[in-house]
Amino acid sequence: MPDEIQIWFAGMDDQLTDVHKYEAVLSPVEISRAQRFYQLRDRNRYVVKHGILRILLSYYAGSHPGQIQIHSSSSGKPYLSNQSDNGSLQFSISDSDGLVLFAFGRHTMVGVDIERVIELPEMEEIVVSHFTNREKREFTSYPESERLYLFYKYWTRKEAVLKAAGEGLLRPLDCVNVTATGDGFKTWRVRIGGTALREFSIRDMECPKGYMAAVSAASHFSRIAVHQFHAGR
Repeated sequence: MPDEIQIWFAGMDDQLTDVHKYEAVLSPVEISRAQRFYQLRDRNRYVVKHGILRILLSYYAGSHPGQIQIHSSSSGKPYLSNQSDNGSLQFSISDSDGLVLFAFGRHTMVGVDIERVIELPEMEEIVVSHFTNREKREFTSYPESERLYLFYKYWTRKEAVLKAAGEGLLRPLDCVNVTATGDGFKTWRVRIGGTALREFSIRDMECPKGYMAAVSAASHFSRIAVHQFHAGR
């Protein structure tokens, strides 16, 4: 998949009957983190999410799920050790309200974000404080009934780009403009501003009703393959 991004969706609550199977492939650090959750549902979701991640990584990297070595950069972006052994496999993960989204690519940094679309009383304030002037103008040009949808479209795009850059939300959200005309399910280029401009490809994702998602990469990707993860894969 040299110029293809692989996307996987999974419902975490649909996998709870296999939670012990997923827990068996986690690292001691991940098990320790899971045990810190106060609510059982949150603990189980963490186990399922990270167990599925390891299973998918094993598929692409050709290693046993329990032997995958996952590290985090200083900004929190996860990566694999021994990149020479797995073709510089890059990945990103995001979850919201029981649904988790994974993105995988070769030889390019990837970022993905998914959000449950819910009403936000502070939405207008976030737009004023964190969106670019161009985004603000487009946002206010839409009818009020459509602004919530547009807000989440901007938000997921921004997070996907910044995660692909390996910076998460360490950079201000207004350093990248994500307005785009036309079909959002096509790939287009955006830039992260600053002393050195950096370009990223970005695309909106089709996802279950009530969610919004976007994927980004540090290079052009001409294809995107979407899969649904099922237990016993």
